Amino acid sequence: MLNASVFKKNSVDVNAAIVGLVLAIILLPLRTLSSEPFITAIPVSLGLACLSYLVVRWQYDSTTELPTISTTLSKASTVAFVFGLGTLVLIAQQAHARTVPFLLLASALAAVILVQLFFVADDAFSPGLVLAQILALSVVVRFASLYTTPGFVGVDSWTHIALYTQPIFESQSLGPLAEVKYYAAPLYHILVATTAQWLGVSLRDALFLSVGLVTTLFTVTIFGASRFFVGERWAVVAVALYAVADHVVRWGINIIPTSLGLVFFVALVYYTVRMLSVPARLRDYGMMLFFSVAIIFTHQVSAFIALVLLGVATTVQLLFKFGHGQTIFGEQNRPVSEEAVDSWSLTVVTSLYAGILAVNWSVTPYANSTFIEFMPRLLEFTIAQSAGFLNLIDSSSPPPVASPSAAGPMAQYVAYFDGMGYFILFFLTIVGSLVVLHLRSRREAGLVLVVATAIMMVFTFLFPLFGVRTFIPSRWYAFMYAPMAIVGTLGLSYLAHRVTGRQIVVGLVIFALVFPGTMLMSQSATEDNPVFPDHNIRYAYSESELAAVYTAGEIDPAAGGLVYTDHPYKTVFPRSGSYEAETIRFAEDGSLATTGVIVYRPLQSDGATLFETGPDSSGTYDVPQSLLCPEDGEKFYDNGDVQMCRTQTTDG
Repeated sequence: MLNASVFKKNSVDVNAAIVGLVLAIILLPLRTLSSEPFITAIPVSLGLACLSYLVVRWQYDSTTELPTISTTLSKASTVAFVFGLGTLVLIAQQAHARTVPFLLLASALAAVILVQLFFVADDAFSPGLVLAQILALSVVVRFASLYTTPGFVGVDSWTHIALYTQPIFESQSLGPLAEVKYYAAPLYHILVATTAQWLGVSLRDALFLSVGLVTTLFTVTIFGASRFFVGERWAVVAVALYAVADHVVRWGINIIPTSLGLVFFVALVYYTVRMLSVPARLRDYGMMLFFSVAIIFTHQVSAFIALVLLGVATTVQLLFKFGHGQTIFGEQNRPVSEEAVDSWSLTVVTSLYAGILAVNWSVTPYANSTFIEFMPRLLEFTIAQSAGFLNLIDSSSPPPVASPSAAGPMAQYVAYFDGMGYFILFFLTIVGSLVVLHLRSRREAGLVLVVATAIMMVFTFLFPLFGVRTFIPSRWYAFMYAPMAIVGTLGLSYLAHRVTGRQIVVGLVIFALVFPGTMLMSQSATEDNPVFPDHNIRYAYSESELAAVYTAGEIDPAAGGLVYTDHPYKTVFPRSGSYEAETIRFAEDGSLATTGVIVYRPLQSDGATLFETGPDSSGTYDVPQSLLCPEDGEKFYDNGDVQMCRTQTTDG
């Protein structure tokens, strides 16, 4: 039985591991209430991580070095990587898409990088060379998607380029943003428009060459932050883990203000860690102020996430300032190396940041109000209307005329596959968090990353678990991955240098083979061309699908009314300046409850597309073409792939 005396005998990291293990056991019954992968898998990952740490902590009491490969094999792996990267480009060029073979080869190349990082001898290891490989692979993986996808990937990218940036570019003013929230956060749009003007390229190319390139290369910033905790080799590992993470890849191909906000956020992570680790210089304050203002003028959600980070950093710094560090770690004194750190540095930065943010939000137009006034009302409304335990997104029943796109055991396997990369990184993060509690130096900085990750998980998982999605949880993952990659690498390094024998070698090889593949082939990283097209929605369009969109704008098929199609295809019609569109809806009895012009594409019958089945419910279904656009129906457009038909079905 656990009691106070047991905890007094243990160090804080061991106590935390025991508490985590008990918490995981308590949370396990949640799997009987929901089959959601994150609900069922996170307690398991938490329990395994805490148990692994305790076993390693008690069984392996000395550090060891990993076995190394020969210099010849090391050079051969570099040559193989170069040839593999060239092959990757050829595959994308020939297939005009990032296909499964492309992603498998990209995963294999990422595995080669990790194997080099784990097993290349010190005298043959070059951090710069491996970083170059990571950046090269990142560029190919992302730009293969950008340049083989007609138009843009995602939904909001069409909004920001076609509806916001294009008018700014043409008018040479911010007037077109006057009524939207980006009037006070126009940095993304200004950067793209300016690049287009300076380079004389289209806005699409300007987006890729400005924000797209920056979001691809910024991952190297993780190296600088990681160096305060681990050596060069493991700092490069952190960069590798972050570069292949699914949501980081997502915002590298679905390029919106979130993407640029992520760049500034990672820079803030670096300078936060730096200011907690070494005496702050005037340059550090200047860079913190620069990136703080930049993120405020880029994206509201990104700015709020940055506020969470800075708030945590300030709180932790003040706790140590007033002597509460000993309460956490059970020791009177901090290491001498940290005594010179200015205990008020982040308090000043955070106070200034919060002030600028409040002023910015108070002048940001939003829903006939200001952003700072509207969001509390929205949160209050959401809590009153939707909050409730396990109030997850509703999945409606399919109409009798259709079948679910994703059903049966395979759907569950795909869901777990999509989350596997996160579960692995979460496991390493828990181990790394326990290592932070055991550290003799950099404790403040490490604790900030751990607590920031925990709070981000509250916004990402806990609030949605109770039906509160006001904070747009899907946007938080890539930001959360930054501290997770650093802390997770610390955990991986700990395991690699503590566990001896064949077990750790086999474990690292399996990790190198599994982690990049599950991340690069997950739903979030493949929005342009999903690996499981029957289960995951494709947020990109073919040439013929876009041709139909622009034709609708020319022929006015609904005589100024609406056209109806699936989601997400409906989103590209108004966002491209073509036509207004809504989602096809079915009545409760399964009949088509949509009257007017229907835009049909084959994906609606054989793929994952969303249809409405009620006022507040929708699902991905396979609907026969004969119901939506029959061959003998009134058809007035057909380009071989997309058809426009008129239905006289009575509203149900």
